[in-house]
Amino acid sequence: MFFVSQAGLKDEDYKETEKCLLRLGMYNSLFNIPMAMRLFTQKDTVLPTTFYHFVSGLRFDSPALRNIDNLNDNLKECFAVMETKGYLNVGLTDFLQKRAALIGDPVVREDYLIYALEQELTAFNQYLPEVILNIEHIFNNKKNQQRLQDISRKYQELTDRYERLGKGKVATDFAGTDQNNQKHSLKDYLGKVVVVDVWSTNCIPCIGEIPYLLETERQFDPEEVVFISYSVDRYPKEKMA
Repeated sequence: MFFVSQAGLKDEDYKETEKCLLRLGMYNSLFNIPMAMRLFTQKDTVLPTTFYHFVSGLRFDSPALRNIDNLNDNLKECFAVMETKGYLNVGLTDFLQKRAALIGDPVVREDYLIYALEQELTAFNQYLPEVILNIEHIFNNKKNQQRLQDISRKYQELTDRYERLGKGKVATDFAGTDQNNQKHSLKDYLGKVVVVDVWSTNCIPCIGEIPYLLETERQFDPEEVVFISYSVDRYPKEKMA
């Protein structure tokens, strides 16, 4: 951060914002090293066991973070690394509560929580009511309190609409076409366990997970467990591989 702090800038807010941008950019670069190496070398890169240790001390306290576009996407990536690498221990219902504890600025904190809740709503997280219960006390902004209520209402609407898709219910049939133009549908696999992976070619994490998905598939008897990767790319036709 030397060249920023010594640039002779008069606007302290601007300087602090630039420092935050540099930090986030550095984190992003470090997080993407394994995936980039995998894409370019076609093999996994063995990193030192301490490579991610810097995330153990991450906190997001600066009010200047309010000035950064796409901040919530950056926070999401930081938290994902902290959790998957074991530096932030979370459960199914308290993960947003623990993330919020690392965000010092109240405006940034509430904005991120609304962003994260909307993503969980889109994913139809079955634990969303409990998640909200754990963090609703954090919200002081009336607009955000209203947004929180809207999220709860929309979740209930989805629950009512998709009740037939719950655990133990009969799955909804769907169909797709593979690379050989052969049509498949879910009902073709009656009596088998079906694992459906939805992906697209512009999703870098989706591409990165493919070797692991294939390795997982090899561990099961194809007569008992079927893996379907369904591409949502918009070709002339959607494809099922």
